[in-house]
Order: sequence, then C-alpha cells, then structure tokens
Amino acid sequence: MQPSKITVFQRRVLYFSSIANALFATSAALLAFFILFDKQVTWMFGVDALINFILAYFTVKRPGYRVALLSFLNNALFLLYAWYAFGNIHNLANMVALVLVAQARIMLNDKPGIVTKVSIVFGSLLMLLHVGAILFPTYIVVARPEMLLFDMAFISVAYSFISFTLKKYSDQVQEEQSTVQEQKEEMATQNEELRVTNEELTTTREEIMSQREELARQHQELQRTNNNLLLSINYANRIQKALFNSSRNILKGKDSFLLDIPKDIVSGDFCFVRELNGITYIAQGDCTGHGVPGAILTVIASEILDRIIVEKKSWSPKEILTFLDAEMNYRLKEEGKTNLDGLEAGILAIDSKMDVALFAGAKRPLIHWDSEKKTYNIIRGTKKAVGNAQNVENQYKENIFRIQKGDRFYLFTDGYVDQFGGEDNKKYSSKRFYRTISELSDIKISEQAQVLLGEFEEWKGNKKQIDDVMVLGIEV
Repeated sequence: MQPSKITVFQRRVLYFSSIANALFATSAALLAFFILFDKQVTWMFGVDALINFILAYFTVKRPGYRVALLSFLNNALFLLYAWYAFGNIHNLANMVALVLVAQARIMLNDKPGIVTKVSIVFGSLLMLLHVGAILFPTYIVVARPEMLLFDMAFISVAYSFISFTLKKYSDQVQEEQSTVQEQKEEMATQNEELRVTNEELTTTREEIMSQREELARQHQELQRTNNNLLLSINYANRIQKALFNSSRNILKGKDSFLLDIPKDIVSGDFCFVRELNGITYIAQGDCTGHGVPGAILTVIASEILDRIIVEKKSWSPKEILTFLDAEMNYRLKEEGKTNLDGLEAGILAIDSKMDVALFAGAKRPLIHWDSEKKTYNIIRGTKKAVGNAQNVENQYKENIFRIQKGDRFYLFTDGYVDQFGGEDNKKYSSKRFYRTISELSDIKISEQAQVLLGEFEEWKGNKKQIDDVMVLGIEV
C-alpha cells in the first residue's frame, strides 16, 4: 500500500501529536517512578514514550498513512494493557493522548466528521468518569484521588489542542476547496477555449482538405491540358520538319552542314533551299519570337519564298527580300495597328555555272571563306527587317562576288552569338563567333556542325538557352 499524499499542515499535526503523546508517556513514567509504582508501569510508560519519539522521527522523514497507523496501534495496545493491568481511572488519561493521536491520524484521511464525533464521545466519557469519581467516591473508587487534578488538566490541554487542530484543518480545507474550485473554473475556461480552438482547427483542416482537393483537380486539369498541348506541339514539329524536309535533302546532297537547336520543341528559325535553272537559293530566317508563334511565321515565310522563287522566278536576293517584306506586311498587318512581327533573314543565290554568288541580308550577315586568299570576309546585311515597320533603312542592299571551288559560306541566326555563358556569364558575341569560324578552315565542312555544337554547349554550361539557334555552312 502506497503512503497517502498529505499536506504540510497535516504532517505537522501528525508530528506534534506524536511528540505530545511521547511527552505524556515520559511524564507518566517519571511520575510512576517517584510515586513508587511497580517497575513494570515505569518500563511500560518508558517504552511507550520511546516508540512515540521514533514515530515522530519517521513522521518527518516518511510522512504517510503507515506511520499514522503504527502510532495508532501502539497507543491502542498500550491503553488496553494499562486498563487491564491496573483498572485505575486515572490511567484513562492516556486515552486522551490516544484520542489526540487518533484524531490527527483520522484527519489525515480527510474525515473531520468522525474526528468531531470521537472527540465528543471520548471526552464526554472521561468527564463523566471524573465527575462521578468526585461526587460518588463510594461507587467509583479511585486509588489515588489526587491524580484527578492531573487528569483534568491534561484533558483541558488536549481538548484545546483538538479544537485548534480542527479549526486549522477546517480553514485549510476551505482554502483548498476554494483553490480547487478556481482551478476547476480555470480548467473549464481552458476546456472551452480548447473546444473553440479544436472547432477552428477542424474548420481550417476541412478548408485545407477542400483546397487540396481543388488543387489536385486543377493539377489534373492542367496536366491534361499540358499533355494535349504537348501532343499538339509535337505534331506541329513533325509538320514543320516535313515542310522543310525538301530543303534539308538538297543540303544533304552538297558539301554542307545545318546546326539546328530549337529553344522549344518547334523553332522560329528556318532554312529554305531551292534549286532552279542551275541556281541554288538558300534563305535562312529568324522569325519574331520562338516556339509556336515563331514556327507559324516560318510556315508563312516558307510559303511566300516558294511562290516568289518558283512562280516569279526571281534571281535577285534583293528582289526576293523586297517581295517577301511586302507580302509579310500585307498578311500580318492589323487594321489601325503598326506591324511589329516579321523576321530577320539572309538570302544567298549561288550560280555554280557562272561562278557568281549574290547575297542580300535583312539585318543578318554572311561569312564568306575565300579558298584562294585563305581569308574570311564578313558581308553585313541591311538594317531593315522583313515585315516589320520599325526599320532604319528603306531598301535592301545586294552584294555580288565571284566564287571558285572550295569557297565556303556561313549563314546564322543570332541565337548562337547572343547566348549567355562562360565564366563571366556574358554573351558569346559575334566577334568570338567569327574567330571560331576562322579556326574551322582546316576541318571538313561536313564535320563542322559537331565542333560548333560542342563549343556552344561548353559555353552555355548549365545556363538556360535563350533563343533558337541555327547555323548553316555550305562549300561550292
């Protein structure tokens, strides 16, 4: 059985009652010795005093129900023995000490009602016995009447202690009950706050779950839309490749290369090649934007170029650009608005029979490798785009030059030279690109695409590609 938890005040009551009992037993032992009672009485009171002192010590060290029970049993056994051995009324004075101890022990069990009843019963019994011994000495024989004064004095002190103890205990119980009530009210308030908080949390959790479900639904919808768009773009890519497939096939039949690196799946850069009457027409363009908008413009430009070259049979790159510009402006212009869409392009016409090449550029240059002089020439284009109203110049310029076997020509869009990268995250630049091209003179034209691709990837590193990239090289 575990010791019951007691308060500081209750521990003090238990302690002082054990001390009081021990002092009473000590006094009784001394009195018995001097009045020359039997030695057995002296030893009996002495042992009782020693036991109560020991119990008082354990009350401080290990307060609890077991110590109280031992004290109660000790004094009960002592009382029974004293009554049996001597039959003397004044020995009932020890009962008062027993009652005092019993009251303290019972009080530790939180039963003040029993304490009061026990006090009344035993106190009344003792008072009646004493009064009866004084009034009727014939019927109630007292061996030593002088001990009655000692008994009365002890009873008075004992009841004073009992009354004080009960009052203190009652005050403490009320205080503890008040504290408990305050704690209950505080706990009730906290429980109400927790209930409200739980309801708010439940509402919030439901809202979060609802939002999560909505987000999941929207994610699925976006995923489905994205998949449909991706399928459409991939299909557009196949159409775009098919549209320019004939141009690529013509290039494959010549000493040439085409480096094509779209930023997205479909590209705004294009290469258009036609052969007509012994002349090879090569047009490379960079349409406004990239991705799907740029790809749509490549389809329009390709259709117009095909009609200009095949139907109009125009030989001059300058005329081709002029016709292309007019047609693009016509098709793309919105009523009441200035057209800002269009393309930058370079058109090269090679007549191998005449050993002549013509070039016209709409904001794009041409690099010419002169196989005889072993030098590179840069032919810059006109500062006039195709199909765009914001131009610096009004007319396209045309360049004509003689060629011989082994000459090389390079057309490129600005995606390569504008790419950011390197240690300082700068643009690749036209100057660096011209230097790279000049270092390819000893490499076969068909192998140069891989060299340029490696250079581009090394420069870009882990940076994002900013535009479509296309470089075309051809050797006559």
